[in-house]
Amino acid sequence: MRKHLKRLTLLHSNDMHGDFLAEEVDQQLVGGVSMLSGYVGRVREEEKNVLYCIAGDMFRGSVIDAEYKGISTIEIMNMLSPDVVAVGNHEMDYGVPHLCRDK
Repeated sequence: MRKHLKRLTLLHSNDMHGDFLAEEVDQQLVGGVSMLSGYVGRVREEEKNVLYCIAGDMFRGSVIDAEYKGISTIEIMNMLSPDVVAVGNHEMDYGVPHLCRDK
């Protein structure tokens, strides 16, 4: 029966709130989209059957996100090539038409 089982690796991020820059904590860089991108990419190379999911609340919280009303956030997160994205409550902050805009 085990021969029919497959390993599935789930990666997820949530509540990023437009905060995409790494920070130095105890002389180490933590967080940031560049580090997240590297991690997701490495796991995708090393494992089969990987799903990267974004669980919402990508918007609101940073000056950059506020200035571009989430557009920069969408473009940045799209570069991570998520397999699944859930819409959180903050994705509605700029209105549904804005969220659904066509480039």
